[in-house]
Amino acid sequence: MPRLFIPALLLCFTIGSRVPAEDNWPRLGGPSGSSHTTETGLPLQWTADQVPWKSELPGFGQSAPCIWGDQIFLTTALDGGRQRMVFAVDRDSGRILWKDVCWTGEPEPSHVMNGHASSTCATNGKVVIAFFGRGGLHGYSLDGKRLWSRDLGRFEGP
Repeated sequence: MPRLFIPALLLCFTIGSRVPAEDNWPRLGGPSGSSHTTETGLPLQWTADQVPWKSELPGFGQSAPCIWGDQIFLTTALDGGRQRMVFAVDRDSGRILWKDVCWTGEPEPSHVMNGHASSTCATNGKVVIAFFGRGGLHGYSLDGKRLWSRDLGRFEGP
């Protein structure tokens, strides 16, 4: 079964400790874009009993978590990249809150280290933005309503 790959440290940080609400992680690299937090006293190692939840996530993706409030936004690819999906996970329980297949089509060639769902979502707390290359650019409300989608044309690689 395909698995979603997320940088392990960031995932553990995300679910293993609570970041203050004023310190959302709205983009790749967090609030400042530096991948650093001002939070102190974070654990350097975890044991199984310290992990509050585990969830089976759909498809295959390599995006980092985007966090706003109690939601974690992620991207994934299904059916070998023929479908691209955006979804939200509840930060406290790991339950998938909503998901939407925003693009279906013939996938572009992809390297295993940079798959069809490797771009991290971004949010301003009102709109969540997801980018999928050939799969377009998509905007969602925080409750999962697709607000708009844009086809950006072909993205040619080397």
